[in-house]
Amino acid sequence: MEVNTKMTPSQKFEGALKVNSSHYLDAAIANSWSKIAPFWPLKNLIAVNPISGFEDMSFEVALTQASAYFQQKKLPEQMLCINRESIKWLQAFFDQGQSTIPMPMRHEGLLKSVLLLIRFDNHFNKKNMQKLHWLQKLPHKPEIIIAEALLYLGIPHQEQEQFLTLMLTTLPGWAAHVQYRTNWADADDAVHPYPVTQREYLALRMVLTCLIWPEAKQLLIWHYAALKNSDVKAVCKKISNSETDYQKQLMKKLASANVSNDKVRPTAQLVFCI
Repeated sequence: MEVNTKMTPSQKFEGALKVNSSHYLDAAIANSWSKIAPFWPLKNLIAVNPISGFEDMSFEVALTQASAYFQQKKLPEQMLCINRESIKWLQAFFDQGQSTIPMPMRHEGLLKSVLLLIRFDNHFNKKNMQKLHWLQKLPHKPEIIIAEALLYLGIPHQEQEQFLTLMLTTLPGWAAHVQYRTNWADADDAVHPYPVTQREYLALRMVLTCLIWPEAKQLLIWHYAALKNSDVKAVCKKISNSETDYQKQLMKKLASANVSNDKVRPTAQLVFCI
């Protein structure tokens, strides 16, 4: 990774943010997270619609989109490597006492703590001085990191929201947990001693992507191919048939039920959600 010697690292990164327009980047980040449904921890028994971020689409289109995002059987090998490194740090950061040696500096938050520690991970960086220098010069502001990473990876302006979305949907479980922690957490998790934000999570994913797969722009091509090949007609037909069968059985039961002639107005009508 080349470092521009004509400006300081902070100026270089801030310049990246200006090029991307902070307003546009804010919208791209927010929209990328809109595709992620929250995932509650095991202590809560809460069912969630896994495609809750696709309500503005018709059912078939929503299933097609969700299939391309979440149900691909095979990710690019480089993306799998990025996911493995992500999981390594995420499970250490979110550890709840299971590990023998807890991750240090977690009170600094997800992004800062990982950036402080990852430079000592010889297995990951293999003492590559270029990578180490780049890591040391990274700012700790997630939006600036995201902007710089998008420029470094050569992601076109109009594709940046899509690319950020793929950073989330290619590791959906952890993204869903961060969605829970940042927007839906209960009283205990809302004041967790180890803070995390959506921008920090995205920034961490982008840092790992820059270090592992500089050609990650190809992920966009992979996604559009997956979208083109996504066929949910059989699934939609099966769902429609199941709904029709249920309706027919219900109508038969209603038709054979004894209708009461009691005209007394009930005290209340209650509707419950399961």
